[in-house]
Amino acid sequence: AEAARRAAEDAFLSTPASAHAAALMRHCDTFSKNARLTAAELEGAVRHPVYADVARWLLADRASEFKARDADGSRTLGLDELEDAVDAFQTRIATARKASEDAADAEARAAEAAEIRARRDVQRRESLAQREAEMRELALSKLPPEVWAARAVARDAAVVASNAA
Repeated sequence: AEAARRAAEDAFLSTPASAHAAALMRHCDTFSKNARLTAAELEGAVRHPVYADVARWLLADRASEFKARDADGSRTLGLDELEDAVDAFQTRIATARKASEDAADAEARAAEAAEIRARRDVQRRESLAQREAEMRELALSKLPPEVWAARAVARDAAVVASNAA
């Protein structure tokens, strides 16, 4: 589903705004067929497979974007105004996509950095444990045999005491 949505978005973004505007005008200019779209005519694209998002964007918030794109104040959008609106919508999609990709890249970099830190922490702990073992072995190698014998007796006594309890 995501791949299909992305492919449709790619196709929409790669088509010039003028081609989209002309197609949208052909689809929606049904009432007076005067090459100008009213908000009511644009409602006809709300369920269109390609232009639904553009139409909803223009008509959202009491058609605030539609009104902002109506440069001549005629309460209609001519082909040039519609082309500007589609171009703005394409820019909006491209900007949102870029922001999403940047966020995903940053998240991937952060995860990779966390993984690297975790590996380094494990390596440090292993290195520290190895150094401690080497130090113990070095210290023990310097003990005279009678100390080794005393330690063995003490260890055996501790085992006997724990078994007796």
